[in-house]
Amino acid sequence: SSQCSTLGEFPTYLFFFSFFSRNHQEPIEDQVVLFFKYYEHRHSSSIHANFTKPLDVASKSPPLSGRNFQQENGRSTSSSSISIFTHKPTAGTAGPGSFDTAASSGKLLQSSRKNAKTRFWLAKSSLQTVHVGGLQLIHMLLGCGEKIDQEDYIYAGNLLHQLKQLASPTGDSIHRVATHFTDALYARLNGTGYRSYTALRAYDPASLEEILGAYHILYQVCPYIKFAHFTSNQAIFEAFEGEQSVHIIDLEILQGYQWPAFMQALAARQGGAPHLRITGVGMPLEAVQETGKRLADLAATLRVPFEYHAVGERLEDLQSHMLHRRHGEALAVNCIDRFHRLFTDDHLVVNPVVRILSMIREQAPRIVTLVEQEANHNTNSFLKRFLEAMHYYSAIFDSLEATLPQVSPERAKVEQVVFSSEIMNIVACEGSQRIVRHEKVDKWCKIMESIGFYNVALSPSAVHQSKLLLRLYQTDGYTLVEDKGCLLLGWQDRAIIGASAWRC
Repeated sequence: SSQCSTLGEFPTYLFFFSFFSRNHQEPIEDQVVLFFKYYEHRHSSSIHANFTKPLDVASKSPPLSGRNFQQENGRSTSSSSISIFTHKPTAGTAGPGSFDTAASSGKLLQSSRKNAKTRFWLAKSSLQTVHVGGLQLIHMLLGCGEKIDQEDYIYAGNLLHQLKQLASPTGDSIHRVATHFTDALYARLNGTGYRSYTALRAYDPASLEEILGAYHILYQVCPYIKFAHFTSNQAIFEAFEGEQSVHIIDLEILQGYQWPAFMQALAARQGGAPHLRITGVGMPLEAVQETGKRLADLAATLRVPFEYHAVGERLEDLQSHMLHRRHGEALAVNCIDRFHRLFTDDHLVVNPVVRILSMIREQAPRIVTLVEQEANHNTNSFLKRFLEAMHYYSAIFDSLEATLPQVSPERAKVEQVVFSSEIMNIVACEGSQRIVRHEKVDKWCKIMESIGFYNVALSPSAVHQSKLLLRLYQTDGYTLVEDKGCLLLGWQDRAIIGASAWRC
């Protein structure tokens, strides 16, 4: 329908990001290899070797030494760089003040089959010689994660001591990522992960303005938030075509910034706007009610018949009677970046995700829109989760670097306010204290289908408008991929978020 062709650019508030790999079941060694491939691609300006042989990460050949590799390729290292295989640092003690980081990280990356595979890839790639900063930080972070996984806490503590001195929150993207991961590893080692996470997530009135400011910056410099709200609104708008009474249940309404442009589109609809009712879920109740007042004022200005119902409950405590479903109205359920927080390790209780989605299906919605970060941070394996998060946030921070300079205070604010708490929870917390549990679109498809939903491919209009959205950003790093009826927005070759629509 022509009247469903566009909704314009949506004002938005909240959404996060993640890393895409082609197969989330990849072995750890392959994840490490992919991470170094990503680092090479994004930081090629620091790389001096220029080898012409094709990359073969699946090769079963034994690792090459640095000397043999140089002889084979007829090259020598630049004096301004460090060859990671030929450099011989001065030996030091294991004490924090003189810990031999270059030697120790090298040993860590040669200690097992996965590290031999990484070493082999490095020997064949242009990372053979790089500036010490970024590569050394990667070695040390991976080594520290491995030693914590092996419960070798003294060794890990020594690495963290050196990371604290080398990582910079105002450097390039890998230094900034390393800073936040170092903090998270330090908190995990000291048993202060959840306390640190809750401190970073404190939404007290004094910090609310700073938090809103950070998300506003994020909205301006990256398309992720706009994409999340746009695709959901487009799907809902099309599902409501011809309906005179419509109801949206927003399972995380927050400030309600998703809905003004949607209401404008309804007001401009041929034949007039339908009666719109929004049920906003969230906490605290006072904030949800205040959001309703602002939306009601806007609806009056636009002359859209409007009704609002506030539900001041946590999503996991939601009950069907709180939704006030009415006969004869077309229902849409909207959930952005919320369901991943409902997963739990407790197998003695009903999975909260399944319970809530089953309750939603009982409401017979016309459509359910689901947008989640495209990452696998729900594994119980610390090392796998750590490696996935390294990929994930490296891509995110690189997309920020493409827009904001290193000295930008706005960039530092976004990284600290928006992403630091996520890194802290993923890396430093376990059990019931681990809340940030992203899953990839394949897992969400299985969950939705098991409950009785079927996927509705996002319309060509939604895809076209998403492509137009990306053109507003002065960088060619963003990508858009359709996969199994879902739309994935990414940075370079890594999907960041996935949007999908469902019916029952």
